[in-house]
Amino acid sequence: MAAPICRLLRKHGVDLVHTNDGRIHAVWALPTRLAGARQVWHHRGDPDAFGINLLAPLAASHIVTVSRFSRPRKPIVGVGQKLSVVYSPFDRPTATGRTRARAMLVETLGCAAETRFLAYFGLLIDRKRPIGFVEAVAALIRRYPDLPVMGLLFGVPGMETPQLDQMVMQRAEELNIGKHIRLMGFRHPIEPWMQAVDVLLVTAVREPFGRTLIEAMFLGTPVVATDDGGNREAIENGVTGFLVPPDRPECFVEPVYSMLTDAELRSRITAAASDRAFATYGVETHVGELTAIYQRLVRPRGYLRDKMEQEPFMS
Repeated sequence: MAAPICRLLRKHGVDLVHTNDGRIHAVWALPTRLAGARQVWHHRGDPDAFGINLLAPLAASHIVTVSRFSRPRKPIVGVGQKLSVVYSPFDRPTATGRTRARAMLVETLGCAAETRFLAYFGLLIDRKRPIGFVEAVAALIRRYPDLPVMGLLFGVPGMETPQLDQMVMQRAEELNIGKHIRLMGFRHPIEPWMQAVDVLLVTAVREPFGRTLIEAMFLGTPVVATDDGGNREAIENGVTGFLVPPDRPECFVEPVYSMLTDAELRSRITAAASDRAFATYGVETHVGELTAIYQRLVRPRGYLRDKMEQEPFMS
């Protein structure tokens, strides 16, 4: 595998290879080096992953991680100046309008117009704690029984836990809130549904850098998330959202209740979150940061032009 890739890179005069997936990182690392090119190893996963700690420090010319949390925790050699944190880019979402989106959701569920909607968006996998979401909704209902609340889970089970949707509903029944929980499945486009809900609850742990909370910030939906993983880099507690201890569903109750009942606080939080999202997570910002890395790694600007003049292509 290495030899043909190496020949391909040399044939086309490739100076830089940017890889974005675990297997692709490993497959392209050796031929990239043999071809005399540079590799940007873009890590989007766990900080304890084998590749980012053992292979990337030795093979990559530069390591990019999607958050400070996802930086290699125990690299085999120091990564020093060859590591950068570059947050993922987000296209500006198309807003439906909260009133219209909410009306669609109320009609879909056939519930009362005054119902407050709490939402989970993402795969149903253990690390994202969908059962913790159900337990947080149950805790809110216990403390504020007169508040009409419904918890909505948007997503489908991951391959490793195909029965997790059933486990979610089983837990809801055990907590006597089965009628307050709905499995919404996969929905596309997601923006109208995310804009329709009142609060996004991010119950995940060890999340390298979650996309749903940033999308919610763009759309003006307030976020309450676990103070874990990359969440603390996306949310400034009390300014652009709220952070709560991980794996403690009851800790969601008060910040969620505040978002549901304090209109002035909600307005301040969502405005600050939207401003932060547009300023920090735009495509232009992402491209600019990666371009600067590329320019530091590749040969001087005139190299390819000079090479072409010395060895013109033959027709």
